[in-house]
Amino acid sequence: MKVREFTADLRDETLFEGIYGYEKDEQGRGFRWTFKETKFHIDRFGGCRCTLKFDCPKNTDVELLDHNGKVIASVNTSKANSFTFDIVHETREVTLRLGAIWRPCDVFGVPDERELGICLREIRIRRLKN
Repeated sequence: MKVREFTADLRDETLFEGIYGYEKDEQGRGFRWTFKETKFHIDRFGGCRCTLKFDCPKNTDVELLDHNGKVIASVNTSKANSFTFDIVHETREVTLRLGAIWRPCDVFGVPDERELGICLREIRIRRLKN
């Protein structure tokens, strides 16, 4: 068996529900801000291991829930900027739930009143392939 690794396209609107639009930072790297709850439609990735890489200027707990509401992974943003979880074949979507959101106007004093979660930088998929 071979391992196939690829990065999901953050611009793909069909992957997400409850997320801000695709943006690029000063270095040209793509990202998306999540809401307090963001759904990932992952039916095409079943039977694999995923790694979410993110940034967050505010300390918060991050939980990932399966389609039954069971927590399958969790992390605190002060201790990590990524986490890895397995997706079984029958999972169609997972929900990213945050303990707290923040606003750029409150943290950085800029005129941006959006309520933001984490800055999603990458979704890395690893799957075994015959």
